[in-house]
Amino acid sequence: MSLFSTRYITEDKELYADESDTLIKSTLSVRLLRKSDFGVYLCRKPIVYYENDKTSKWKNKTLIKQNVVISVFTLKEIHPKPTLLNLEVGNLIATEYFFWYNTAQDIQEVSVEYTVNNKDIDLIFSGSTCSFGTRILHWIKNKGASTSVFPYIGIGGIPNFTDSKRAIVYYCLFPQAFGIHRINFMRYVDIPGKRDGFYENVQHPYVFVVLPHSKLSFFRYFDDSMVYAELENLVQSAQPIELIEMKVDALIKLLSSNEEKVLFIANCVQCVIITCTVVIVPLLSKILSKLYFAYIIFKPARLLFFALPSVEQMLMIEGPVYDVFISHSDEERIFVTDQLVPFLEKYVGVNVCFSGSDELKPGLQVIRQFIDHITKSCKIIVVLSTDYHEDYHCERLQLELIILPLFYEEKRKKTDILFILYNDGARLPEILRWNFEAQHLGWNNHLPDRLKLETVRRWITTGDVSIS
Repeated sequence: MSLFSTRYITEDKELYADESDTLIKSTLSVRLLRKSDFGVYLCRKPIVYYENDKTSKWKNKTLIKQNVVISVFTLKEIHPKPTLLNLEVGNLIATEYFFWYNTAQDIQEVSVEYTVNNKDIDLIFSGSTCSFGTRILHWIKNKGASTSVFPYIGIGGIPNFTDSKRAIVYYCLFPQAFGIHRINFMRYVDIPGKRDGFYENVQHPYVFVVLPHSKLSFFRYFDDSMVYAELENLVQSAQPIELIEMKVDALIKLLSSNEEKVLFIANCVQCVIITCTVVIVPLLSKILSKLYFAYIIFKPARLLFFALPSVEQMLMIEGPVYDVFISHSDEERIFVTDQLVPFLEKYVGVNVCFSGSDELKPGLQVIRQFIDHITKSCKIIVVLSTDYHEDYHCERLQLELIILPLFYEEKRKKTDILFILYNDGARLPEILRWNFEAQHLGWNNHLPDRLKLETVRRWITTGDVSIS
């Protein structure tokens, strides 16, 4: 008698053993299923009791023996039913919990075989057939994992279901993979009384007929809907699987040839899109960032705050008068007047103006004097410190409303503004944290002042603050 190679389902009904409503549990275990095993199974329990006759004495009562049905099991066959799937070539096919197989055997004794048109997928798979976009998405999702391990066909357990196993399937749909897809579970079966057992091939009842999207799309420039129409009708009308296989065999070469063209077009288009995205998005982000800071943050702030003129109006005043302007707080005045300014004037030979110099006249509007002196300077040094951030005239008026707009509206070169981080409380403005073009120099470190001053001199002459 031949073995049956398809899954099954059971329906059970539990009955009460007697009038005392005693519920007895029973289980139907299937070890090796044969074609003749389908049907109804009755689970009986023998019951012995005396006849309930009150007129008779115990020794005269009749002993009655019965087999009472306590459970009814119905073992039904599940016939394979083809299901139509329309998929795109090059896309990732992944499933971990769709294909189940009920068996209490150890996982090492069960394996999985994935076939396409009755051929093992490992035998017809050739190279990396994922589309360019699929490879990029898989690489990002799996943090650099390659798709070269495809196809992966394995088996795993199921939490809380110790008597069940699941098929694990990962591969990219390649041009030769269109057709009839099946999952087969292979298990080792021991035969009682014999030394050697055998391997049983159990076919999962879900059979998929995988066809491409045949209508025009972004990657498909020819309509094949009429070519596959008859095959799709056969599947949808639940025709025998043998008839569907004959139709697939007749179309397999045409399917593979067409989908190779579609995969090539998809790779080209996706490559162009991703390349343009990598180039255009950062460029667009940079342009939008400049526009945002120039016209949404700084320009309205200047126009509203003390009715300041725009940067264009600032630069219409006169040409440069000073070589360097130093913006600092009162706490850093000694550092500026005793160390920084004398070095610049004596050893670099530049004309210096700074926040506390005699160039700023008392009695005149402070903000307009700052505008006049800063915009008339070729280069700007900002001495950032804890006190600078707390000083309204420094942080708000000089830095945010005058100096930074010059930086972002490109009225000064990025190398024309130097930020000196004077102490531990000094920090770059928030909008410059990720701007790697901003020139800055740490002052509160182990390096000698002579070397740091030499770095300032190099910056004035070359725009480079790197310490060699």
